[in-house]
Amino acid sequence: MSKSVLNKKKSLKGNVTKIKDKVKGKLNDAEVQLYSKKCEQFSEDLSKIFDNILANCEDEETDKFIEEQLSIQEDIDEIWLSINSQLIKPKSDTMSQYSNGENVNLPKLSLPSFNGNIQDWLSFSDLFKASVHNNENLTGSMKLQYLN
Repeated sequence: MSKSVLNKKKSLKGNVTKIKDKVKGKLNDAEVQLYSKKCEQFSEDLSKIFDNILANCEDEETDKFIEEQLSIQEDIDEIWLSINSQLIKPKSDTMSQYSNGENVNLPKLSLPSFNGNIQDWLSFSDLFKASVHNNENLTGSMKLQYLN
């Protein structure tokens, strides 16, 4: 087996490891595109390099090289997952525009009044907690208004 093929494998493995560490942090759009393209190239290179290695290696070395190929492919897959998870995560600044509720006109929330019947308490309590008590956008005095 040629030394140049083994050097290419070593270089690829090192590059994959470097990129894997870089994509663990937050990426901007340009970095996402760059690392996506690099992942595609890594996968192609991995296939070519190991096809060459497996065609020229001794039979007793085959399992070792297959395991190494799978390990590198798993690292490439982890890079893909890191990149894609950042693509589907909504940006927090755009979400805050919609999540604070100040700009949304919803119909008035009408809660049933608690009539004192202990059997109705759990349903009233659950509804009140879900709709009012756990709503971080309401002040304490606003929450009291819903108690009538």
